[in-house]
Amino acid sequence: MRYPIKATILILMLTLTGCVEEVEVVKEIEITKSWSTQIAFDNLTKIKTNTLATDAHLFVYGPKFFSSIDEENQVSHAFTRLNYPTFFRLPISKNYFIEAEGKWLRFASSKYPVRDENSAWIDLQALDPSFQGINFGSKYQIGAIDINTLGQCMVPIYTVSPGNNVTAYLFETTIKDDMKIEVSDTIKVSIPNSSAIPSEYVYCSKAIKDYFIISLDNSTFKIYSNGEHKKIIDTSIFNVFLHGNTLYALKQFNQLYISKNDGETWEFYENYPDYLVLANYFVLGDSLIATRNSDIFSVKFNGNQYKIRPLLNDGLETNEITSVSEFKDSIYVSTYSGLYFKGKSKFYEGKKAE
Repeated sequence: MRYPIKATILILMLTLTGCVEEVEVVKEIEITKSWSTQIAFDNLTKIKTNTLATDAHLFVYGPKFFSSIDEENQVSHAFTRLNYPTFFRLPISKNYFIEAEGKWLRFASSKYPVRDENSAWIDLQALDPSFQGINFGSKYQIGAIDINTLGQCMVPIYTVSPGNNVTAYLFETTIKDDMKIEVSDTIKVSIPNSSAIPSEYVYCSKAIKDYFIISLDNSTFKIYSNGEHKKIIDTSIFNVFLHGNTLYALKQFNQLYISKNDGETWEFYENYPDYLVLANYFVLGDSLIATRNSDIFSVKFNGNQYKIRPLLNDGLETNEITSVSEFKDSIYVSTYSGLYFKGKSKFYEGKKAE
């Protein structure tokens, strides 16, 4: 059948009009992430490996910069003097933080980091002629240098002829006028390593209360504040942390050690999930938090039994978490690509099963 030209045009217009009326307008909805970026930490200040919260400040540490956030949310960045050992965590206390490079240690005021006259410098080569280098440990994000509750800092070193010993130094510090850091005493510790092969390998080193725990190739030791030491576990461990009055130590595969008396004696179990053996552990109030890559978990122990609950981490995907701190009404996490925060009331929201 043939239609006149005018009829054909009319049919085509009606067809097109009908098509337009069937099209739905789809509105884009912006998805809000629960974790937000602290915008003051970008470009050169993005890489962060450690944080510490006090009543008045959140201290944030990483390569090239030591930063702080005050109660008014004002951010300040101070250039560090020494190059940072990228990916290893250097310690912060409420009074000072440690810089370490080559043969040098710098004990710098946390509150006044830009004032070099307030710092104490240690030449490790002059202190120990057998010095070869600073032993930062074997595990990224943890490192082997730490500060205990007495303000002592333990630093393991490499030496020319270690034999079967690992050398570490305890540095006692004093604070003058709330800002000047002084190293008041130095204690050398020589820790026997029972490994058949001479090794200065440090698996784990952590300050716990007023003492330290250091794990070597084939044994784990408790270092007291006076430099004395004793073997407490007949094997190496990969992690150790304190929650409440209980110490937990972890090792692959699925190995869990528990101590109720500051590491003097231990109970051994083989029931801990292997994927959290190499996690980092942080205590927030009464809660124990574990992080692995960008994932966050709430961990609750009852003896050697435990409950693990994944927490919501939207906004942190692909970021590797290096520390967790609670400051004011927020929880902060440092990563290799920025500082992130979330309201404390939302932090414990569980992650939905995928």
